[in-house]
Amino acid sequence: MSVKKRGTSWRARFRDDSGREHQKSFARKADAEAWEREQRRALDRGDWLDPTAGHVPFRAYATEWLTAQQHMRPSTRAQAESRLRLHVFPVVGDLPLARIRRSDVQQVITRASRTLAPSTVRIVHAYTTSVLSAAVADRLIASSPAVGISLPQPERARMTPPTPEQVAHLAEKVPPRFRALVVLVAATGLRSGEARALTADRLSPRLHLRGRVVPQQVTISVDRSLRDDRSFGPTKTTAAVRDVTVGPTVARTLAEHIATFGLGPDGLLFHDNGKALLRGQAGRVWKQAADGMGLRSRSGWHDLRHAHASTLLSEGVSIAAVSARLGHSSPTETLAAYAWAMPSDEQRIVDVTERAMRL
Repeated sequence: MSVKKRGTSWRARFRDDSGREHQKSFARKADAEAWEREQRRALDRGDWLDPTAGHVPFRAYATEWLTAQQHMRPSTRAQAESRLRLHVFPVVGDLPLARIRRSDVQQVITRASRTLAPSTVRIVHAYTTSVLSAAVADRLIASSPAVGISLPQPERARMTPPTPEQVAHLAEKVPPRFRALVVLVAATGLRSGEARALTADRLSPRLHLRGRVVPQQVTISVDRSLRDDRSFGPTKTTAAVRDVTVGPTVARTLAEHIATFGLGPDGLLFHDNGKALLRGQAGRVWKQAADGMGLRSRSGWHDLRHAHASTLLSEGVSIAAVSARLGHSSPTETLAAYAWAMPSDEQRIVDVTERAMRL
């Protein structure tokens, strides 16, 4: 590190930890020395940043970041790519990382809020924050500008899952080969991908080996999900790996389904023309059956999961038990999602208070 006079200016120079030289010119010697000291202190502290590192455009860095997210499920990676491309890149995609300000990130959110639901806007913000936080970790920028952002409040609308009568009607309206899928999801709360990935070897006892004998209980091992390329992938989270038990009604329905339609590739219970049932195909089956039934506008197979959870909670099943059955990471997650489904304790409170007030 040194400060030397060059013509009418003073040039400060130093080398970073990689040995690369950096320099800057000043009109005054004192300013050059002060800058040189600050760079030395930053190197000693370990928080020195290459002033040219933040010149990388957000779009280029975000694309590299997305490629590196090998832990993401394919569907999650596709969602992240879509949210960034449609809602973030148009605003800050061409800006160098070092030039992005909090106001730029706020503009991303403001524009996205014009067309997206509040919950989706928050997803856009989460991906933006993740990219900028990674840039901080990579020492491209000193701090993330995605802080102090005003986000839209999430919807507080009460979920209205299908009633038992509507579930029964759906089971009758879907094509016969999908009736067992309606019954299974409604009775277990499995996610669509988990149910479509179900194979005979995940049933205990194995119904296809028992002939006409239908057991009183069947344990279903949930340890994978069906991807959009018809391959098996992991469950949504590690907490989603679980065993779910069903009674004789569901066991009989599954046994009859296997006897009627046989098993698909890899022993899949649910298939269409000998191929695994994809999410889009299942969605079209649902849409056709649900048409005119008075369900919410964006209903889908996940509504049966909601119906299962709300039924259990309304009957007094503990939050912990429901959480384990749904494959949630904790009872807190279950409570946040389904507090509305729990029976009201208002009358119980009144009765307890009245007894306590008797003098």
